[in-house]
Amino acid sequence: MLEDAVIKELHDSREAHAKSFNYNVTAIVADLKIKEATLAHRLVQRPIKRHQKEIPGGKGVTLTS
Repeated sequence: MLEDAVIKELHDSREAHAKSFNYNVTAIVADLKIKEATLAHRLVQRPIKRHQKEIPGGKGVTLTS
């Protein structure tokens, strides 16, 4: 199987980041939350899409998922 260069770079980056925190998940998450907070102005916020389905024979009743 061919390995995509972008995927390899992503895996290498994630591995280096995890290794820098000695694979401590709590420390990794804390670091990512700090980065997210400092870059929040660059993140796209989109509303949650709700899909509605009509129930057959439900007399106008709809389900929201």
